[in-house]
Amino acid sequence: YVVRWVDFGVGCSKMRDLWNDALTEDRATLRISSQLLANWLLHGLISEEDLRSAFAEMAALVDEQNRAAIPGYRPMSKNLESSLAFRTALRLVLEGRSAPNGYTEHLLQEARRQAKGS
Repeated sequence: YVVRWVDFGVGCSKMRDLWNDALTEDRATLRISSQLLANWLLHGLISEEDLRSAFAEMAALVDEQNRAAIPGYRPMSKNLESSLAFRTALRLVLEGRSAPNGYTEHLLQEARRQAKGS
């Protein structure tokens, strides 16, 4: 979800799921997903290592889905630590417990400003 918002400023768009079906995603669905994972971390259902591993795997899938479809797309999986979108996605979960009401806007807007260089 995050890469289109951070890198392209698109707040609602069709995204491909694991089965390559197009779904409309927005900040509300991101909020639900990030808070779900933050709660799983809190209650020990997953570890931070599990989360990071799954995010790395998903970054490769998202890159594959977006590479041909989006002109100027910058793959995340080539260097996860240098990908602002990837780091922001992780932060949304890792900092999810401290986000006021679980809102995503602050981190997304901060990352978008960085991506634009402003």
